[in-house]
Amino acid sequence: VDIYGNTTTIEMVDQARLLNNRADQARSAERVLPDIRQMRLSDISLQPVEEIPQASLNCARSTHFPGNWIPMEFHRVIGPNADISEASRDIATRIIQNSGRAIVFSSRPLEMNEKCLVEVLAVNRAYSGSLTFGLTTCNPAALSQWTESFPEDPECLMDRPEYWVVKKDVVDPSTGDEVSFVINDEGAVLCSVNNRGYDTIMFVDATQKFYAFFDVAGTVTSLKLVGTSKDGFVQSKTDEEQPSAKSASASDGARQSEDDQDCKICFENPIESAFCNCGHSMTCHDCGMKLF
Repeated sequence: VDIYGNTTTIEMVDQARLLNNRADQARSAERVLPDIRQMRLSDISLQPVEEIPQASLNCARSTHFPGNWIPMEFHRVIGPNADISEASRDIATRIIQNSGRAIVFSSRPLEMNEKCLVEVLAVNRAYSGSLTFGLTTCNPAALSQWTESFPEDPECLMDRPEYWVVKKDVVDPSTGDEVSFVINDEGAVLCSVNNRGYDTIMFVDATQKFYAFFDVAGTVTSLKLVGTSKDGFVQSKTDEEQPSAKSASASDGARQSEDDQDCKICFENPIESAFCNCGHSMTCHDCGMKLF
């Protein structure tokens, strides 16, 4: 053996010692195997693993609105001044800040009482106006050859033959605000900012299927479509206050009914006589006799 180069030391291994090491390893394995064979399945303790529902894995979270939100993307057909990242099709951004036509659509129609939640990612107070929200029965796919003709004023979309409704400057949000829109069974279109109650912003034909659309306009420069959620009928704040108003109206009606039972002359005794030719009862007996 010529020891040279990078090699500086070698050791001659005794073959007997090598055989003894292998024998020791074999005896150790023989001692372990019987223990494994004697183990029963019942002796093995398995820790239960908590199962996570598949629906929860696919849910989006909201900062201000409770519950699970099913993610939704924007439609591939967009306005000429809107940009949607291919990696995340739920975020829309206005390209030219001082221009409009940054229109984006939901990827499918909304159902009745299905809330649609968006989050404002960026605002620029140097511009006037704010977010535009609308609904249409037009499938955005039918507009793929027409996007360059989108008007600067989204209200001009209502001149098209399909059903279009538009609400400009629907809210004036700040960065991080969340805005929820919903169409209830009565055709009322409701809007809520940061879960502070729903206000009615317009009415539509509840028998139709509507795509939601947004114009990322004015102060709002970037918008995220968080998702949708269905949890029953949604009332506006005005509707929720109506029961107390109805109670007050009922009380007023009761008082008015009591007043109608009083004599129309003395206003003290109850009405008990009919001295008019038409047969109406208006006076008590004493006041009625004084009329003759």
